[in-house]
Amino acid sequence: MENQSFDWSNLFSHIGIRVRNENALSDITWALCKTYPKFQKCFLSFFFNDIDFDKNSIQLIREFPKTKKGVNGRVDFYFKINEAEYIIEVKIGDQNHHFSQYLTLFPNSKKKRGYITNYHLSYETNDYETRTWLSFYKRLKEKHKKDEVIMAYATYLKQVCNIFEVEKMNLSNLKSLTSFLFIIKETLNKNKNTTIKGKGSYHDGSSGKDFSLEFNEKKLLGWYGIIYNIKGASYISIYIKNGASLNFNFKRIDKYNLIGDAWNEDGFAYFTLNESKFNLEFTGVNIKLERQKIIIQDFLEEVILFTQSQIIK
Repeated sequence: MENQSFDWSNLFSHIGIRVRNENALSDITWALCKTYPKFQKCFLSFFFNDIDFDKNSIQLIREFPKTKKGVNGRVDFYFKINEAEYIIEVKIGDQNHHFSQYLTLFPNSKKKRGYITNYHLSYETNDYETRTWLSFYKRLKEKHKKDEVIMAYATYLKQVCNIFEVEKMNLSNLKSLTSFLFIIKETLNKNKNTTIKGKGSYHDGSSGKDFSLEFNEKKLLGWYGIIYNIKGASYISIYIKNGASLNFNFKRIDKYNLIGDAWNEDGFAYFTLNESKFNLEFTGVNIKLERQKIIIQDFLEEVILFTQSQIIK
């Protein structure tokens, strides 16, 4: 009989695929704080370790707006203890900061302001307790590794913030990446609608080729490659720039065999190769190069056909 136990980590990892922007991270963090006092204590004490959270009642508010002398602001987290105000501002990649604004709006919260980012913050200040998501992730792993719920949240945090954990290396199969990128290049060159732009695109956690997509006097920019070490796995992906503004109806991808999932995020339309097809044909035992070439070509064709169907209505 199939195991019927609930998999917290798998739930949060799937949430992290689709619910992953800055506001979403704040919302998920707030929801867990509101429903799990142990996590709330862990999160708040990460910034303010001089508070006895066990002896004080806390009302934690998400997105607290405030106005003062013509200055408007909306801080991510706001709470009070014994009339003392505390605030926490959440960032992932956004570097549009409001340090002075919060000082004006919350003048009584000196030494009671938290600020957390997904990058090193060069701003030197005694007005904020600055932290990083990486440090919080490490704290969770170190102190709560046996707590199933908190570790599920850590899985979500790792994915949303693209936290990379260095592991021992096996470099024997790196040549596969070269072969993969060669086939991507070959496929894009063969397709009548696509033209490769530049030599390639390489980022932390992904490798691929930039390309332009043209049909019916419409020109779009895209990327085709592989994203790795996301929730401990890799997947082949295509994204179309400005896809979000094209109002794609992703409910219609069901008729395509190779598109496994599709969504809009930060102005891009993302498409991933069907997970079971990827596992079978690119990581399985009986993998064949010719089948892999066909799948890479057909996946691109499906994404192009879908894109055409959404633009030419």
